[in-house]
Amino acid sequence: MTAPVIMLFQKNDGSHTEEMADYVIDCEGVTGTIMRQLTGRKPDYIITYQTFNHGSIRLDPHYFYAYLQPELSEYDAWFNVKDDLLVLGISVKNKNREGDYYAQFLRYMKEQHGLMIDREEKADRWLLPRVEPGCPIHYGVGRVLFAGETAGFLNPMGEGISAAMESASCAATALLQHFSDPQEVLSSYQKSTEALSCYMKRQWSLVGGMAKTFSYMR
Repeated sequence: MTAPVIMLFQKNDGSHTEEMADYVIDCEGVTGTIMRQLTGRKPDYIITYQTFNHGSIRLDPHYFYAYLQPELSEYDAWFNVKDDLLVLGISVKNKNREGDYYAQFLRYMKEQHGLMIDREEKADRWLLPRVEPGCPIHYGVGRVLFAGETAGFLNPMGEGISAAMESASCAATALLQHFSDPQEVLSSYQKSTEALSCYMKRQWSLVGGMAKTFSYMR
């Protein structure tokens, strides 16, 4: 067995602490700080912006609605209901276009679905990794395994929690079965996520055939 992984963490007070582990499963999500340090990769990001609103709309609240029209966003736009609040969101590559696309999406929803906003409760922004053609997955380096969005698992419309849970479970199972052999751990992890990876590729290919915005994913 090779030397343990040494992780350096910064505390809230600015000081640092070291932790040692035989393996690390990196599930830090879109930021992928550890992954970037180990691989030198600089992922391309999509910026998401969404608001939570009190109001009404002529849509069934039990569904998640995705809009792929290029005039509504640079990636995708969406509507759903969460905790009785109307959630309206858009994605952009260029943050300077955020306000224009959001305003256009609101106009569209008002005209097409009778959206009426009484009051905005809150707004938030986040990042999504831009999935590349072929949906490449980065499984890990040595005894550091990547899972979820850190590895590159992300379904269309930004749905990532199911893939994150499944890939992390596969990584943990590979560790339990081949703990003393890091190369076999990585190989087993990759094999056990083949179905998940294929599903992701099919989903992106489907979306690529539906919308010009994602035609590069066919």
